[in-house]
Amino acid sequence: MTLKLQDLVQRIEYDHSIKDGKLLEIIPASKSSKCSNYWSLSSEEQKEYQQHAIVEWLDGTRETLSIEELSPRDNQLEREFRNQAWQIEDRIKDQLEKAREALETAVAISEQYGIPFASNISLISQSYVPTTFGSKYNELDKKLVETITDVYDTYDKGWTDVYDTYYSYI
Repeated sequence: MTLKLQDLVQRIEYDHSIKDGKLLEIIPASKSSKCSNYWSLSSEEQKEYQQHAIVEWLDGTRETLSIEELSPRDNQLEREFRNQAWQIEDRIKDQLEKAREALETAVAISEQYGIPFASNISLISQSYVPTTFGSKYNELDKKLVETITDVYDTYDKGWTDVYDTYYSYI
């Protein structure tokens, strides 16, 4: 990203608030090249290697900060998407956590009884083969296992996917 003078910019805060402004000045770094131990320097020493900017925020205040803290201002659609994503992020994470817990329960049941299962909740059609499958049902005809469980590769243990299964038969 290359920012230019008079560009409309934004700074995204940790609390997901967005501060909009205009880039008034670009201040070159006082030291021109990165040093090999940059990350071990204090934050004050690191600032000498950073390009800075003076921004006038919409409220009329001015601030000097690292240009790395800025990005081009979102257009209306981008801002709408960003705000919507932030609003529903926790709801999605909650549902994924419930799904993770349900999958862990399914794996535990599979391990307890030694029965593999195919999962239709994954876009890559993953199947799970319990580590106990071989010790409990290794003598079974693989075609029977496939017919009953829709799991086509009981040689691998753990999570498998269609890609792995397809290429295991070639």
